[in-house]
Amino acid sequence: MTSCQCNNKLYVVKKTCPLCKEEGKNLHHLVVKEVVKKDLKYLVQNDKYFICRNDKCEAVFYNEEKDTMFLNIDINMAADFNEVCKTDGGGCHKGCNSCH
Repeated sequence: MTSCQCNNKLYVVKKTCPLCKEEGKNLHHLVVKEVVKKDLKYLVQNDKYFICRNDKCEAVFYNEEKDTMFLNIDINMAADFNEVCKTDGGGCHKGCNSCH
């Protein structure tokens, strides 16, 4: 098995959602950038982001400091989130899945 040489290990970190207070799961900022609406992409910083898994919550993504949040209305519904975020793969954002 070859390595992607990215030195990015996937660590699962959980933070609570600023709106519903349920535990979220971390994901790479590039995933967030791919699915937010085009006019909001500039707001996505190189930061740790989390996804709120509560279907009833308006928040979708929020950063570690909880000072940036993207709501349902901020998401490009035409984006294929499952294709962008291979959460079951466990790899880095390069998609090689060798960074375990």
